This record gives sequence, C-alpha cells and structure tokens, in this order.
Amino acid sequence: MVNEGAKILEEKMAQRSLDIDVIWVNGYGWPVYRGGPMWWADNVVGLKTVHDALLRYRDASGDPFWEPAPLLKKLVQDGKKFSLLKKLVQDGKKFSTV
Repeated sequence: MVNEGAKILEEKMAQRSLDIDVIWVNGYGWPVYRGGPMWWADNVVGLKTVHDALLRYRDASGDPFWEPAPLLKKLVQDGKKFSLLKKLVQDGKKFSTV
C-alpha cells in the first residue's frame, strides 16, 4: 500500500500523503489508531524498512511488481518522510522535494 501510495503521489493523483491516509481510514477501514498507511510508514516502521522489504520481496520473487517506487527510493536516499513532502517536482525521471 505504501509503495502504491508513493506512485499515486508521483502521478499527482493525490497532493499529500495525508490525502491517501484519509481515504484508507475513512474509505477502507484502516485502523484509525495506526494513522493511515503513509503515516504508519513514516512514523512507525520507517521508509527504509518498507523500502528494504520491497527489495527483499522483489529479489525473492523475481517480480518487478515489488520494485520500490522512484519517490520512495528518493525519500529513503535523502532521509526524508512523506509527511515532509511539500511539493513534488518531476524532472524527467528524477524527483526532488522542494
């Protein structure tokens, strides 16, 4: 869910990670006390943990479905969180936080 959420943000289908969390809590029954999948990834398990788990799944299965989204990779590389993402700027295949 977190990786797909990162893709949704990249595609600008949602403006903030909070928008995704609201949909999951109010629309799909994600437990309110967990704050939504994006908040959970940011504040409970950490984006690096999510990123590394995706790589393990990809390597074990050989399925590119598990490849971490470019935005998730960038945030992990920069040591940032979804919640600190104010604006997403797309420059070709590169994403940067502004």
